[in-house]
Amino acid sequence: MKKKILHISTVDYGGAGTAAYNLHKSFMEAGNDSRMIVLNKKTNDEHVVEYKFPQFDLFRKGKRKVLYFRLLLTLRQKKKHLPL
Repeated sequence: MKKKILHISTVDYGGAGTAAYNLHKSFMEAGNDSRMIVLNKKTNDEHVVEYKFPQFDLFRKGKRKVLYFRLLLTLRQKKKHLPL
């Protein structure tokens, strides 16, 4: 059964970002529909989507918990469709 998977990470490079990206690639290789949403994208992977907040950049201020909550809240309120 093909699963739809969404990974949320601050970046797709360095430490935890690389680990999340490797998980994303592993799920893709296993035949799943995997996508990744990040704040700063460095890869050329079309399944990785860069998301920017229009008013301010919480990532640079180091407020990651607030960032993830705000991201999920924004997506839920605007019903923004990700390419899944």
